[in-house]
Amino acid sequence: MTRTGKIARLPRQVRDELNRRLRDGQKGSQLAAWLNALPKVKDTLAKDFDGRALNKQNVSQWRQGGYQEWLARQELLTQACDLASDTDELQIKTEESLTDHLAKAIGVRLATILARRGADLDELSLQQLRALCPIARMVVQLRRSDHQAMRADRENERWEMQGAQLFDAQRESDLKKHREMIAAPFWARLKLDSLAKAFGGGEKGQRAAAFLLENQFGLEEGALSPKSSPVQPGPKSVKPDQAQPGESQSGSK
Repeated sequence: MTRTGKIARLPRQVRDELNRRLRDGQKGSQLAAWLNALPKVKDTLAKDFDGRALNKQNVSQWRQGGYQEWLARQELLTQACDLASDTDELQIKTEESLTDHLAKAIGVRLATILARRGADLDELSLQQLRALCPIARMVVQLRRSDHQAMRADRENERWEMQGAQLFDAQRESDLKKHREMIAAPFWARLKLDSLAKAFGGGEKGQRAAAFLLENQFGLEEGALSPKSSPVQPGPKSVKPDQAQPGESQSGSK
C-alpha cells in the first residue's frame, strides 16, 4: 500500500531514523519537534503541504501505519540474515532455497497473527497484516524467479550432459574410423592375392582385384595396382656402314 501522508513523503533516510527513534521509545511531541527542525523536512513540507508543520497526530498515525510496516520488514530482514548465515548448513540438510525458507517464515508470522484470540483482529494485528502482505508478494515473486532459475540450471545441466555424450560418441567414432583407415591397406593386401585368383590371376586379375579393394577400403587409386616391370634397354645396334673407331683404323691400313 502506497502511503501519501506527510511523513510518508519525507526522504527515506529521515523515515528510517524516525522509525529507529520510535523503536527506542521517544515520544511523539519530541519527534515532531525534531522533524520540523530538519532542513529536508522543511523543504518537503514547503513543497507539498504549503509549509504546514508536523504535529504529534502525524507521528501517531505513522506509528500505527508506516512504522508497523518497517518493523515487519526489519523482523523479516533479521530472519533472512539468520537464514543466510546458515545457508551452507541449510543446503546440506535440505534442497529448499533461501526464498523457500523466507516464505515459511512469513507463513509462520501470518499464522501467529491470525491465531490471536478474539473474534475480530485488533488494529495492531490488522496493521501488521497490511505490512506483511506486500512483503509476502515480494517473496513470492523472488521464490518464483528462484524456481525458474533452478529449472533453467537443471535444463542446462541436461543439455551439457547430452552434449558431452554426443561429443564422446563422435570422438569414439572418429577414433574407430582412424584405426580402420590405418589398418585398411594391411587388410586389403591380405585379400589381394585370393581375389586376384578369383578374377583369373595374372596381371589382369591383380588389376581387377586391386581396383575393387581400393574402392572397398577407401584407398587411393593405384595403391594396390601391380607395378609394371621396367624394360631394360638392350645394346644399340650398329649399322654396317658405321665402323668402330678401331676397325676403321685397321681397314685403312
